[in-house]
Amino acid sequence: WRFISNDRPIAWATFQLTLTSMLTLMLSTLAPGFVVRVLGMEVADAVYMAVPVGVGFGLGIVLVGKRGELLSKEKWISFGFVALGLGLAVLPFLRGVSGSSFLLLAMVVFAIGLGLALITIPAKTVIQERPPAGIRGRVISAQLVLGNAASTLPMPLGGGLADLIGIRKMIFILACVTLGAAAASIRWARG
Repeated sequence: WRFISNDRPIAWATFQLTLTSMLTLMLSTLAPGFVVRVLGMEVADAVYMAVPVGVGFGLGIVLVGKRGELLSKEKWISFGFVALGLGLAVLPFLRGVSGSSFLLLAMVVFAIGLGLALITIPAKTVIQERPPAGIRGRVISAQLVLGNAASTLPMPLGGGLADLIGIRKMIFILACVTLGAAAASIRWARG
């Protein structure tokens, strides 16, 4: 923990990965209710949301892998938080899925998948590249432990809060948190 807390890029990447892990689990918790209550689909049809997310994530992997040198890791992460935050901000306003609204849903969840990749790949790279070889495994393990510990909150908190205030409002709160992280990441990337 000492090395992580003393190395700002690693501490920041650890925070970003932990937040992304929490958001992903929170969205996974909310997805079935969102599909049924907001979009009016059968819960089994939630898979149609997973495909564009996966395609977006895959494109993000290819983009960072092939063109990663075009931007700093911090800028890729910033773009990722912006894409994720904007995608989440649009989700609560979707109504039903037919025709053009289905295409809009696909584009929104594609952006969410792309954003997740643009955050995860560069942040994990920072955590793998910066520590000396002798402690690299401990740094990666510490980040994973922190991510797993923080991920225990989304299930009960997200579902309970969504039942209390509604799924749309809960997703909008997640969008605001994500856009706040985007603003902080942009500030960090600028130095």
